Amino acid sequence: MRVRLRRGVAIVYGIVAMSVGFALASLAVEYGRVQSIKAEAQTLADAACRAAAGGYNHGGMSEARIRARALAAISKVDGVHVTLADGDFIFGHWNKNTGQLQTPGSGKPMNAIHVTVRRTVALTFASLFGKSSVDVSATATAQAPQSQVFAGFAALGGMDFKNNAFIGGYNSASTTNPTTATATAAAALTSNGTISFKNNTTVNGDINLGPAGAENHQNNLTMTGSVNHLANDVPAPPDPSWSPSPNPLGIPQNYTVNNNTTLPGGTYWFTSLTVNKKLTFSGPATVYVNGNVTMGDDIVTSGSIPSNLKLYQLGNNRTLTMNNNGHLVAEVQAAGSALTAKNKLSLYGLGLYKSIDVKNTAEFYYDQNSGATAQAMATAAGATEGNSIALVE
Repeated sequence: MRVRLRRGVAIVYGIVAMSVGFALASLAVEYGRVQSIKAEAQTLADAACRAAAGGYNHGGMSEARIRARALAAISKVDGVHVTLADGDFIFGHWNKNTGQLQTPGSGKPMNAIHVTVRRTVALTFASLFGKSSVDVSATATAQAPQSQVFAGFAALGGMDFKNNAFIGGYNSASTTNPTTATATAAAALTSNGTISFKNNTTVNGDINLGPAGAENHQNNLTMTGSVNHLANDVPAPPDPSWSPSPNPLGIPQNYTVNNNTTLPGGTYWFTSLTVNKKLTFSGPATVYVNGNVTMGDDIVTSGSIPSNLKLYQLGNNRTLTMNNNGHLVAEVQAAGSALTAKNKLSLYGLGLYKSIDVKNTAEFYYDQNSGATAQAMATAAGATEGNSIALVE
């Protein structure tokens, strides 16, 4: 009888031991599954962070989120597509010395993005012990080249907007006719000096200020982005060399347009350019002006794509004057030039000037498709910290 009892106890112990062993083995398998899912989340966090950093240089925080979310939407963690919330993004300045991300308010330029990927994982075996799920998260931070200061319109000295101004973004690959209603929040205004707004201004994007820069506004300023402080002044990029050759069609260097005119693509050299009637380029063109530019009508490029017209205004103490409903579609580098305008002007593309002074309904549209030019201008000015997007943790 005692032998049978001992055998019965041994069988019970064996069953218990097997059950415990099975439970432990099952939990180990489930733990391995959770770690595998966390590795998937980390891979996505790294990739989404790089995508966000690349987007930031072409369209600010809005474009950064768009690109990261687009990548997450086609990726899966634990077999499920990922949705990134606004709280999953942190924008700030990466301090190389401390190895930390400083959030806005640190007085440093924003140059890094921190992304978190989250997933709630349902548990099978652990649910038997009262644990039905576990939260998994992975983070990554990426630092991007600092070409964002040129992602829009910059004036090294200062800017003054009066009476109904709008600054926004668009992409010429999808539309060549942006409006205040369709514009994206991809633009940026950058200045080493003071940016002043008076009487109804909308900035769909960010404001970047040099160490001594300031933002002043009166009567209704609406801004979708943030005011960022740069560690150093934005330097002027060097002017291209002035080495004139004959212009296409024998156009003189001192050129005045008195009738609606279409010129072929090519390279043009002017000592002054006065546009009293609409000037259109039928193909990609590069225009060098070693003097002043005066516009009483439009300058429009091939296909209304800003990158098809590169306008370089050379020298210091120059003026680019726009009057009476003028439209300029171009990528402009005029670091020694004062842009002045009144009475309905529209700029499409990007522009770097010495100063900007506009009034009476001015619209500035930064073409997000001009990112390559923005990067080149930033590199020439020494404003980048590198040409690659690097994970920093």
